[in-house]
Amino acid sequence: MALCQRGFMSLGLLVGLVGSTSAEPVKARFDTYFYQAPRYTARVLDEVQTQASLDVISCEEQWCRVRYGGTEGYVRDLVVHGPQIDISHKDKQNLSNCFKADQPGGNAWQVERFCH
Repeated sequence: MALCQRGFMSLGLLVGLVGSTSAEPVKARFDTYFYQAPRYTARVLDEVQTQASLDVISCEEQWCRVRYGGTEGYVRDLVVHGPQIDISHKDKQNLSNCFKADQPGGNAWQVERFCH
């Protein structure tokens, strides 16, 4: 009887371990929105800045479920697994060759920086 009870107890512990989810921490590769559901039309919960810490819970069909700031939501998989976008300028002297211009973007105009 004791052996049988230990077997059930071991099985219960094993099931508990298999069912648990562990989040893998990563840094956001670029700025993005943090959505309530895995679609662009979902409510935006927050904005995620480049290098912000995200706990990845799972990824499926170009979206990743993540924990950010204590809240679970979704970001595009490119934010987690895509190329790192380096927006820093390695040669600061060339910044004098830059200019700003208003450009249409989304539902509003935005200021873009162009360098040559």
